[in-house]
Amino acid sequence: MTNQSNILREVPIFTELNDEDLNLIMEMTVRRAYPKNTMIVIEEDRGDTLYIIESGSVKITRHDEEGREIIPAILGHAEFFGQIELDVVETVDTTMVVLVPESGDDIQLMKAGILEIADVITINKSDREGAGRLQHLLEQLLVSKGNDSPWKTLVCQTSATHGDGIEKLGELLESHRAYLEKSGRQEHKRRQRARQKVELLVAREVLADFWNQDRRDALDTGLDTIPPYELARTILDIP
Repeated sequence: MTNQSNILREVPIFTELNDEDLNLIMEMTVRRAYPKNTMIVIEEDRGDTLYIIESGSVKITRHDEEGREIIPAILGHAEFFGQIELDVVETVDTTMVVLVPESGDDIQLMKAGILEIADVITINKSDREGAGRLQHLLEQLLVSKGNDSPWKTLVCQTSATHGDGIEKLGELLESHRAYLEKSGRQEHKRRQRARQKVELLVAREVLADFWNQDRRDALDTGLDTIPPYELARTILDIP
């Protein structure tokens, strides 16, 4: 495997993927280098890009009401950030979000659209102080946001160390599976996954034929001087 695929293997959400699926993801990745202090993503932006850190670090910041900078986290190698919520919703049967009391990033996750995509939310390490408060806050936010879907997001507490709440979590997941089957959503999602995989395979073959040496040279030459959309049009016009 290449260094890039080894890094993907270290990312928690990809650790269980087989080589074929990992290679498909590799086809969609683009390596980018950012100068120090570059602002990559702005809070409240909506996007479809997942950023995985190969080297260096990324500081996650926000500002309080008085304008003071707050740093909830500093991310490093093989950690990720960005928003991929639409892709997640369409390609998995059940989206479960795991939060931890006193993690410091629960409010930021909610702002990033977590409540909109979660089918089930579990608060792990429920023996920690603040678990009950976090559950109450989540349930209040879910009610205040409203939801036109027949399925209403459910919240529970678990402790992986002590085994508490695991049975209850299993019941919630089974309840959502039954809802998907009855509503037809499960079949829709499975067809969508199959469609996306076929599209990726086709795109990989088409791109392999598309990138002749002239087009690659034009890309390398224009990256630093030509705006992306103009450069793309120029490359498409090359025979």
